[in-house]
Amino acid sequence: MTTKNDKKAARGMTPPAALDTAFGPSNHTGNAATHNKAGLSVLREAAIAEQQHGRDPATKPQAAAHEAGHIILAYAAGAIVTGARIFEEPGRRAWIGITHHITPDPTGAVGGKGTGFTTVAAAPICAFRYAIITAAGFAGEVLAGLDHPASSVDERWTALRICAQLDKALGMPDGTTLHLVGTFTDNVLADHRAQFAAIRAHLERNRRLTRGEAARMLANVQQADLAACLKGGVQ
Repeated sequence: MTTKNDKKAARGMTPPAALDTAFGPSNHTGNAATHNKAGLSVLREAAIAEQQHGRDPATKPQAAAHEAGHIILAYAAGAIVTGARIFEEPGRRAWIGITHHITPDPTGAVGGKGTGFTTVAAAPICAFRYAIITAAGFAGEVLAGLDHPASSVDERWTALRICAQLDKALGMPDGTTLHLVGTFTDNVLADHRAQFAAIRAHLERNRRLTRGEAARMLANVQQADLAACLKGGVQ
């Protein structure tokens, strides 16, 4: 029997738990040459996806679903959502978006800028959070049924790289962290479908979400213990 996920995989649209393993693990070492190589790889993968499946439609509903995924998972992973917006990119007829959030540093303090970590090995919880939030946009598109093989290639690539580095830093089998990220993302979105739908509709209607609106709409979303989630994979 062919399931919905089987049909998605057949046309290149994997479910959130699988993210998109076609890209494989990265051998990122942090030097400039590797950064450039990784950037070229992303461009190459994006070009291949577009050649095989056509251009990402980048519609307004798709952008709203994408940011709704980021918003809910950012909060569930312990960040403070300070706003979001979607907009049509000039000259491209493509809708894109951005979600602003503040993430805790390795000590748990909130208030700084950036990802909350400098290296994966030094702050695995922060890196785990970053991978979850990064993967969440595409997961939102999948939940809404608006995903496309050429969508969010850069974010999926980044999430896969971070997960591969976490596996190495924590001595876990390849693919362990990717599975944890996918499972966490799946479960949070499944448990908060109503909030996802409300935020998605709000963004599609108003094009922006304020900090106050985010706090109100996320009030019933529980924040997870990421250390416990990650520890479950280390065992």
